[in-house]
Amino acid sequence: PIPKASPNLRPETTRGARSSRARMAGQVAFRSLPSMQQFNVSSERGFLGPRITEDLSGDLRQFQVLASDIPSLVKNGTIRRLVEKLPVLDMKDVNDEVASHMFSILSYLAHAYIWADGENTPPPTVLPACLAVPWVLVSERLGLKPIFCQVTVTNSWKILNSDKPPLPENLDCMYTFTGTGTERWFFVISLACDFLAGRFVQAMYAAYEAMVDGDSQIVCDSLQSMSKLIMEFHSTLSRMREQCIPDVFYKQLRPFLFGWRNNPLLPEGLVYEGVSTEPFQYSGGSAAQMPIFPTMDAALGIMQTAFKTKAESSDVAFLDSMRAHMLRGNRNLINWLLNAPSLRDFAISQSSSSTGENGVAIVSAYNDVITSFVNFRSLHIQIVTSNIVIPSSRMKTVLGGVGSGGTGGGAAGVIVFLKRLRDCTKDCLLPIPSTTQ
Repeated sequence: PIPKASPNLRPETTRGARSSRARMAGQVAFRSLPSMQQFNVSSERGFLGPRITEDLSGDLRQFQVLASDIPSLVKNGTIRRLVEKLPVLDMKDVNDEVASHMFSILSYLAHAYIWADGENTPPPTVLPACLAVPWVLVSERLGLKPIFCQVTVTNSWKILNSDKPPLPENLDCMYTFTGTGTERWFFVISLACDFLAGRFVQAMYAAYEAMVDGDSQIVCDSLQSMSKLIMEFHSTLSRMREQCIPDVFYKQLRPFLFGWRNNPLLPEGLVYEGVSTEPFQYSGGSAAQMPIFPTMDAALGIMQTAFKTKAESSDVAFLDSMRAHMLRGNRNLINWLLNAPSLRDFAISQSSSSTGENGVAIVSAYNDVITSFVNFRSLHIQIVTSNIVIPSSRMKTVLGGVGSGGTGGGAAGVIVFLKRLRDCTKDCLLPIPSTTQ
C-alpha cells in the first residue's frame, strides 16, 4: 500500500505525562522526570541511536552497498542511474533497528540523488519511488520527516576503538557524501557532543530528583556538573577548526544538506514518487535539530521565559519546527520539560524563600550554567561565521548563504538569529540574593 504523508505533519506532544512524586515549594510543584528510556536517551551515549554492528541482508543490502560508495558515484556521475535501478522495498516487517538504519541510508541516497550536481545546477524535481516510498514508511515509523536531519547521523555512527573514550578522533560515520576529512570531522564533532549529552542529561535528572526532595545541596552540585559539562561541549566544538576546512565545508558538503523548503532551486518542493503527486517541502539539516540544546533551554527555563518575551516570533517558529526532525521520544522529553517547573523556577524559589548562603549558592550555580551556555553559543556563532558567512562572502552561488535549515535571510540572517538566541540565554541570569535579613 502507498503510505500517506503530509509535509505539514506536526510533532507529537507528551500527553498525560505525570511524575509519581512531586513537592510543593510556594506555588510551584516540582516533579520527577520519567525514565530516560521513555525519552530515547541514554546516560552512556546521550541521544545517539544504538551502535550498528551488523550489515543489512537481502534487498536491503543493495541500498547499503550503494550508500557506502556515494562519494565515488557522485564523482563519476552514476549515482542517479544506479539509484533508479533499485527495487521498491516492502519495509513493513523490518524491526526497529533495521528501520533506523534504513532511515539513514535512504537519507544519504536521496540527498546524493538530488544534489549530485551541486547548487548551481537545477536538481531533479521528483525523487524516485525506490527511495521515496520506503523513506516515507520508515520516517513515519520513527516519527520523523523524510529528509536528511541530525538523526541521519546519530543513527549511523561508529566507534573505532570501543576501549577508548568517544572523542572525535575515535568516532566515525558509516556513510558520507564527499569522503572528505572535513565532512567526517564536522559530523564526529556533533557525535562527540551527543556522547557528552548523556552525562548532561544524567546531571539534569539528578537535579530534578533533588528538587522534588527539596535537597538544595544536590541541586547545587548538579548545576555545577552541568556547567562543567557545557564547558566540555565548548572545548569539543572548539576543535571543529582542527580538521574542518571552511571552503571545503561550504562548497562540497553544505549543498548536500539542503532541504526543499524555502529553497529557490526547488521552489515548489520535491515530489515523492509513489507517495504523492504534490510536492513536499521540508527543511534540511541543521544544528537546531540536536535535541540536547532545546533540552538545555527547557530545563534551564530559557525557552519558557526569554524566548517567549524577547525572541522574534520567527525564531520561535523555526526552533519549534526543528523538533519535527527529532525522534518522538526526544521531542517528548523537551515537551515534558516545557510543561514542568524548571531549574530556573527552583533557583528563584530558593532565592526568595531562603536566607543566607543557601539562596546565594543556588542562584550562583544556576548563573554559572547560563554563563557557560552563553559562551558556548558565542563559539557557535564564530564557527558558523568561519564555515558559512566568510565563504559565502567570497562565492556567489544561487543560494548565497542560505542555511540548510531554512532560517532565511542568508548568512547574515543566520548570524542575527544565533545572536538573538545567545542574548536570550544571557537575559536569564538571575540577580544574586542579598544575604542580609
